[in-house]
Amino acid sequence: MREPSRQFNISASHGGFVGGFNIDSSGATAQAGGSNTADAQHAEYRRIADALRSDSESSTGAESHVARSYAEDLVEAAGSHDQARVDRLLMRIRELLSSASSAFTLTRGIMDWLE
Repeated sequence: MREPSRQFNISASHGGFVGGFNIDSSGATAQAGGSNTADAQHAEYRRIADALRSDSESSTGAESHVARSYAEDLVEAAGSHDQARVDRLLMRIRELLSSASSAFTLTRGIMDWLE
């Protein structure tokens, strides 16, 4: 008798992974995943973080540092599904934008679109 296939496959992308396995069965599979970030809301937070990083490259030292820090914190908070923290960070980002130089045009455009 032929030995059943024993396979394990992992598919990974930025922010998540999906693993599939097929053990002792030619037709049955199962999947598991972690940190899946495909939802639309998380994608918007990632867009804001990417815009902050881009804008930080043309901003002043202190603004640049704060923007990069907020970008990393936002991705982390969204990834952990901590909505209260996300909301606090979005408020801080809006405060930064209200007093920041004109370097933050990408981020302002996204934030204005969200409202």
